[in-house]
Amino acid sequence: MPIFAGRSREEMRRMYLEAWRKFSARTPLEPLEAQLAAVIAEHPEYITWLESGETPLGAEFTPEGGRENPFLHMGLHLAIR
Repeated sequence: MPIFAGRSREEMRRMYLEAWRKFSARTPLEPLEAQLAAVIAEHPEYITWLESGETPLGAEFTPEGGRENPFLHMGLHLAIR
């Protein structure tokens, strides 16, 4: 079964937030968390937003809104890895 199968959007986003929290606290990371943290580290423009609490979990990104989806962007980096 694929790692991400059956996970909700919120669960997937929470994985990013938790990986960054653990990385920032210098606590041990699982292999996937280490990859997520490395991708986040390559995007300092997202870090403050990711550290803003629960806000990123429910954020909406629509073409009409004109905002780039950081999770989609970082997910593509992860897929390329």
